[in-house]
Amino acid sequence: MRAAALAAAFATLLAGCMQAEAPSMFARAIVGGAPTTADPAVVALIAQVPGSMLATLCTATIVSPHVVLTAAHCVSPDTVGATAKFSVCTAANIDTSHSKDFVDVTEVHYNADFSVSDVTNGNDIAVAIVGIPFGTPPLPMNRTALTSAMIGQPARMVGYGKTSGADASGASAGLKREADTEMGTYTDKLVRFGNAGTTTCEGDSGGPGFMTIDGQEVIVGVVSFGDQSCDQLGADTRVDRFVDDWIRPYVDTADPGFLAPAVAKSGGCSMTPATGTRASNACSLMLFVIFVVARRRRTQRANRQPSRWRSYIGA
Repeated sequence: MRAAALAAAFATLLAGCMQAEAPSMFARAIVGGAPTTADPAVVALIAQVPGSMLATLCTATIVSPHVVLTAAHCVSPDTVGATAKFSVCTAANIDTSHSKDFVDVTEVHYNADFSVSDVTNGNDIAVAIVGIPFGTPPLPMNRTALTSAMIGQPARMVGYGKTSGADASGASAGLKREADTEMGTYTDKLVRFGNAGTTTCEGDSGGPGFMTIDGQEVIVGVVSFGDQSCDQLGADTRVDRFVDDWIRPYVDTADPGFLAPAVAKSGGCSMTPATGTRASNACSLMLFVIFVVARRRRTQRANRQPSRWRSYIGA
């Protein structure tokens, strides 16, 4: 896959959040992370417009038997196309996955207040619903309001994005990785995870930011955007601000009685700026465009489309 073609496709999808030609966008995923086969509830979310050779890769987390939690820009027609079809891959490595690892998505929903032209305003949250329940135990979402005492506390990130800025072909995308980090500053709807040595990048969109609260590891954030070079800023949507009012109705419909009763909200809103969130053209949504034909160029001819992608993404 030629880097220029990929950059052009990415620019078309994400115009308004990045400049037309931005090679710095093709950088590392979960910067400072390592491959993992753990966290089976963290999955890949793939969107493709039928007939297209391009697909978008995001990360998501199973939060109930039929529901995965992800970012709004991973499912919004403005970024993935109005006719995109979605599937979930439960394998830790997409390139070595099998048909049994793919689950079709029957419907997607994203927060109506999300705007791809103003990602720093928050609301970048969505759910994808499948018709066949996952066999993997879902992970709990944070319902505790964030406090300043949590800043600097240990956190963990997991995602399927790229691993190197030199990887113009995207050959390293699609492998699950994790990294230990810490929680940074936060606002009413956003929370920052990572630092200059450990942060998120393209392909990690929609993935979880974990923290242990009251003795239980929970999903505190959903990866939303960061700086173009993927070496400083990693901003997530705060899950506690959406779990009961926005996420819960979809879970209740798909899996009645799965979630415990709603938690009464009490404060915890800090207007501490999440450093670097006012980025405009300097920011990047963490969604990544992959070129379907070239996914397995190492083992197949460049002009031959891998049958797995054809069968399970709809190309």
